[in-house]
Amino acid sequence: MQKYSTDQFHYQHKRFQTEASSLAIPPELVLTAFEMVSARTGTVLKFNYHGVQRSADGDVNYWTYKSEPRPDIGQQIAIIFND
Repeated sequence: MQKYSTDQFHYQHKRFQTEASSLAIPPELVLTAFEMVSARTGTVLKFNYHGVQRSADGDVNYWTYKSEPRPDIGQQIAIIFND
């Protein structure tokens, strides 16, 4: 499973966001799941594929992932934009 650091994401509007190219994800690859490691604490969250947002032309705008809920931080959302 792919692992990424929180340093590779921006935390904005209560969700983690980044560009696919920032994670070196090839255009043809869609992640079904990945792990995000906190750069500050080392805590690992597993994110699972949740859905895709497409433009009116059918091009992928971004993919959405949701973490497994935890009592201390709840469920987190990650958005990976297709650049």
